[in-house]
Amino acid sequence: MALTPRLQVHVQGTAVAAAKLESICDTNFSRGTLKAALRAAGSVCHAVHAVAMGKYRNAFCVVRPPGHHAGTLVHKDDEVDIYDGEGWSGLLKDSISCGFCILNNVMIGAQYALDTCPHVKKVAIVDFDAHHGNGTQDILTQHPRPNVLFISLHVFAEGFYPGSGGDHDYARNIYNFPIHPMWTHAKDKGSAAFRAKVTQVVLPLLRAFGPDLILVSAGFDGCHHDIGNKQYGQRDGPVGMDLSPGDFHWVTTQLMLMANLCCNGRLVSVLEGGYGRVRTEHDDKDDTSPDGAVAASPDGSQPGTSPEDNHATTAPLILDTLQASAHAHLQALTCQSYVEPPPLKTRTSTRTPAPTFKAARAKRKKLA
Repeated sequence: MALTPRLQVHVQGTAVAAAKLESICDTNFSRGTLKAALRAAGSVCHAVHAVAMGKYRNAFCVVRPPGHHAGTLVHKDDEVDIYDGEGWSGLLKDSISCGFCILNNVMIGAQYALDTCPHVKKVAIVDFDAHHGNGTQDILTQHPRPNVLFISLHVFAEGFYPGSGGDHDYARNIYNFPIHPMWTHAKDKGSAAFRAKVTQVVLPLLRAFGPDLILVSAGFDGCHHDIGNKQYGQRDGPVGMDLSPGDFHWVTTQLMLMANLCCNGRLVSVLEGGYGRVRTEHDDKDDTSPDGAVAASPDGSQPGTSPEDNHATTAPLILDTLQASAHAHLQALTCQSYVEPPPLKTRTSTRTPAPTFKAARAKRKKLA
């Protein structure tokens, strides 16, 4: 469980000086968080049981919070201390990961399958989230399971969360395949590198391992415009990967074909990352109300490009790319051909737009 600073101090009994720093901790814990996390993990177990018992051929668990950054607790007296400087200083003290994750849903599902399904002897986990599943690797490092295979495809670069996953751990069946971010001059990057690694290394590894169940950590933050695809702490700037919904449909189809070969199609996909894209000027022009006014943010300000005028840095995210990626994933799971969603219709109006926040403020000052 990825404990937050307050829980570390008041529940776990960690000294204040040894707890994670509140100012840079990226995972909050509110009154309903534990219930949501338990329901997310429980839904994965329910899906695993239904698929393993043959009720369904595959399943897609659309859950929040995600889980692949949630690892085990690290103590000084542990025989294996894997906190070796990888990751983000301050986020990982006493708890190996945060990243909005509370419980590691996929690892809970894997252990549930091994414990309760007699014919499931081996489980393979494939993680194609843009960020390394450091929590999943941590659990398998601290508690090795020779009957669990972990494969991760992720962006690996300085300044990209969580900063781990650069090497394999053959002894523990952990295979990391880092991909260069788009802002580098490397040749093997982006969609082409992603597809090449899936074809050349991921599928052969799965075939050789011969799992009885395949679990997928399905993160859609590798989509070209997703905010989770940026360098740590940035809303703008270059992306790490340029995947499209078609890429997610393709990789899901490949994993399903391998599941058909190895384990009678048994595959359970679990949602990890994927957050949406930042609002742009084009969205401001398209997203107009019937009377021509520009749609306002929840705080009542007018969206725009100037943080001082319109608080653009806190504007809500647009979810169309995330929805398209998840829909393509679902199309593949249901054996449908990929159909690109139609573009959103632009709503236009000939009426005079409402005055902007800055103009209205200037008018009030003039009247005063």
